[in-house]
Amino acid sequence: MWATLLLLVALGTLALGLVAHRLLAPTGNPFAQPPPGPPRPLVTEPRARDKVLKRGFSTHRVPPELDAVVIGSGIGGLAAAGTLAKVGKRVLVLEQHEQAGGCCHTFQERGTEFDVGIHYVGQMHEGSMLRVALDQLTDGQLCWQRLPDPYDEVCLGPRRYQLRSGKAAFAAALEEQFPGEKAAIGEFMRLSKVASRHVALLAVLKLVPRWLATLLVRTGLVYCVSPVFRMAATSHSEAVARLTADRDLRALLSYLFYGTAPRDSSFLVNVLMVHHYQRGAWYPRGGASEIAFHAVPLIERAGGAVLVRAPVTRILVSPAGTAVGVVVQKGPSEEEVEIFAPLVISDAGIFNTFGKLLPPPLRSHPVPSIPVSLASPGSPASLCPWCPHVPTVPGVPSIPTFPASLCPWHHQCPQHSHVLRVPSIPMSPASPASPPQGWDTISRIPTHVPAGVRSRLAMVRHGMGSFLVFAGLRGSAAELALPATNFWIYPHNDLDGMMTHYAALSRDDVPENLAMMFITFPAAKDPTYEQRHPGRSCMTILTMARYEWFEEWAGTRAKHRGPDYQRYKLAIAQRLMERALQRFPHLRDKVEFVEAASPLTNQHYLAAPRGEMYGTEHDIGRFSPAVVAAMRAETPVKNLYLTGQDVFSCGLAGALHGGLLCASAILGRLLYLDLLLLKKKIKRCRGRQVA
Repeated sequence: MWATLLLLVALGTLALGLVAHRLLAPTGNPFAQPPPGPPRPLVTEPRARDKVLKRGFSTHRVPPELDAVVIGSGIGGLAAAGTLAKVGKRVLVLEQHEQAGGCCHTFQERGTEFDVGIHYVGQMHEGSMLRVALDQLTDGQLCWQRLPDPYDEVCLGPRRYQLRSGKAAFAAALEEQFPGEKAAIGEFMRLSKVASRHVALLAVLKLVPRWLATLLVRTGLVYCVSPVFRMAATSHSEAVARLTADRDLRALLSYLFYGTAPRDSSFLVNVLMVHHYQRGAWYPRGGASEIAFHAVPLIERAGGAVLVRAPVTRILVSPAGTAVGVVVQKGPSEEEVEIFAPLVISDAGIFNTFGKLLPPPLRSHPVPSIPVSLASPGSPASLCPWCPHVPTVPGVPSIPTFPASLCPWHHQCPQHSHVLRVPSIPMSPASPASPPQGWDTISRIPTHVPAGVRSRLAMVRHGMGSFLVFAGLRGSAAELALPATNFWIYPHNDLDGMMTHYAALSRDDVPENLAMMFITFPAAKDPTYEQRHPGRSCMTILTMARYEWFEEWAGTRAKHRGPDYQRYKLAIAQRLMERALQRFPHLRDKVEFVEAASPLTNQHYLAAPRGEMYGTEHDIGRFSPAVVAAMRAETPVKNLYLTGQDVFSCGLAGALHGGLLCASAILGRLLYLDLLLLKKKIKRCRGRQVA
């Protein structure tokens, strides 16, 4: 007992020393002052907006003497670049699409504007940490429109439930709809408060030195630090089942779907997502593209640039293993351009970065090998099954953690690096060692390759893709009485069963067996929509989709994928539209046109691996302490950093935090403390103004 306490005191002292060191970092505070002025009038002139958001790549537009180059202009890339720009760094952001913004971009079709990823955002009330951070990265130029209550309606078969914002109103609305579940609702609210107050410790685990994070995880001390780590490693379905036996309430506490079944998802992540909207839901005035429109000038003022139509084909790595720049493909038939910078930051996601952009010797190349369950000590290319966070293989029982002294692999895996580096052993496809079909296999990495590249990829899986329907409507939001409420529609209250059945469908069975759907009306949420697009409005529908259902057409060109693809995509879109029009029958004769986007569309326009909605899979394994500590901004390749959703979590807030973690690692500064001090400063200033 005393030994444990002494160790905790020592670690606490060490952590405080590390924090003090970072606070005294010589890089300067990027978040020292509030934004310079109030928001300026909305810019609606297309050419003026295109000059900011659609500045095409050319060699003469590449700034000289770069401090960093960023791959991708999503919010994670823009947040990292903007933070560095605020301390005087010259940063070049390269976007493969024709418009900056990633999931924050919008597009127009027949005079109607659609957003593609920002449907609504929580925690944008005045003085919130998220609002302060986003104001810093957009010069305070964003205006947020609060959605009226109910901000969400959840349909479980024929039953409808509504969510209302406000610390007291949120719980009160739930208690009104579930009068016999006040105790369960109260406990959920208590846990959500604990989660929101302690979630910063996940960021701390990603920022402390790796050896300290490893010590905390391996010894189990991380669970003594805060209950948030046990919440992160707990199944959401199991947690809510302990709270209540009411199946509708269980579903309502799990309704914010992001492609992972509740039983496979982290209780912490789901609690935080529900908590995210408890103080209200907001939408950016002027549309989602306003975020990038005001983030880009900040980067340009420091001498940087954000250039589009600039697909990065690979990361340049020196013979010593240091990232030194990137290669851009100017056009399908044009030459490649090498751009050098001392820092490379990737907002392209871990699978694109490690699996495609690194030079071939550094990538992970799957080869015939031995399944985990059949491996034995000394087997070639086997993973050490005693290491604490070896990825689970479907159908193979998990193996408990053992100390290194008891590990029969220990003489080959002295640092538990999860990959045994062995001489290349040729295997024919017919080799008895080749795994049966369906087994996960383990890749070999050349001895000179950082083992962390492969081990990080082994910790995560591809996330679920999405299918979207964009419907252009004749008439304004007011004329059509479109609600600002978002609608989550499920066939019943068994979300785990729904997901299991849906994910197992064959491609041909999908159109007639669609599961959940999300319906939203952007024109009703943005009061400037009618000014910008008079007499028009829109509806967006979203559901989940497996990449495998569309994989036959992978590799074909966008808009030229053939009649079979179009028929299949249209069949799904028509079923979704029919369901939406059953809910809103007065819109049936107001639909002017319908467009649809499959996982292949996401892959083309967003460079999302396998059309993922929210980056890597948000399952329990990803939020175990070991994986949280490992999935940080620093990578095994020196001077190569990750940013965005894969560093922290999904959505605009998660990607923004990924950018802040990335910038913190680069600057050697605890930026969250800078933001906290600024938040308090702004609050004091407002208090004096009121007085």
